[in-house]
Amino acid sequence: MKKIRLFVLALFFLFQSPVFAGDFKSYLANPDPFSPDVVHYFSSPLDINEISFWHNTGFSHFEIHHLQSPSGVIWFISTIYNSSDWLFVEKLKFLVDGKVFEFQSSPNPKRETGVMGDAYVQETNQFTLSNDLIAAVKNAKSITIRLAGNHYYQDRVMPQADITNVQWFISQMEDIESGNKEKSNTHVSATNKTKPLFGVNFSDLPPAAALAINHENLKAVLVVSVNRNSVCEKSGIKAGDVIYEFDGKTIGKSEDLQKAVAETELGKEVTVKYFRMGSEAETKAQF
Repeated sequence: MKKIRLFVLALFFLFQSPVFAGDFKSYLANPDPFSPDVVHYFSSPLDINEISFWHNTGFSHFEIHHLQSPSGVIWFISTIYNSSDWLFVEKLKFLVDGKVFEFQSSPNPKRETGVMGDAYVQETNQFTLSNDLIAAVKNAKSITIRLAGNHYYQDRVMPQADITNVQWFISQMEDIESGNKEKSNTHVSATNKTKPLFGVNFSDLPPAAALAINHENLKAVLVVSVNRNSVCEKSGIKAGDVIYEFDGKTIGKSEDLQKAVAETELGKEVTVKYFRMGSEAETKAQF
């Protein structure tokens, strides 16, 4: 039973979308051979606030997507929710400078996967956005996001840094729409040249996940997803691993890993220590 529980916990995180944590960026998705005329960009993830279900904790994040084709432009948001209880996500709501925008979840056969109880469950959803919301966000001073389920919801008053990042992403996509690719790529290329990237999306280790690997009081970082061809992937670290040491530095929370990666010199090889399915392991990561 223990092996099954750990396997399910790790399996859920393998289906998360590949993203970087740290600096906010935009990414060009791999071309779809069935839709060769569609150009698909998506953003780094932004968090939605934690919510408690009795004794359990859930966490989620969202990404912004921009699809451009000869027939027009589509904006949508994808959300991923993880917990030990279902949220049964139905709607995504925005409160932008006092105005409410509401969107229904698109049908998604993978919306609810997993089992209830000791293991984590996962819900993935997509919400097609309106042009009115995009226009409002471009000049917004305050934004609150709500991921709403049947009986519960997650709220987050977005900090100014997140609002600025979303506005930058919209601006970049508009530059791409107008053909000004040189301007739109400036932010990303400058960041990539000056800062090391580990290529991993992570969160503070939830208590239920710590318990699942038999380290109830462990303070560490849970790997949610790993970017393809990244330093992290090449090191062998996988979604579901729990990092507790990076380059000799103790990793007790997300900020510790962000700081440790930012302080790493390009070209340096570091040792990363982690738990996988409850067993200790270590690997080398070459930046």
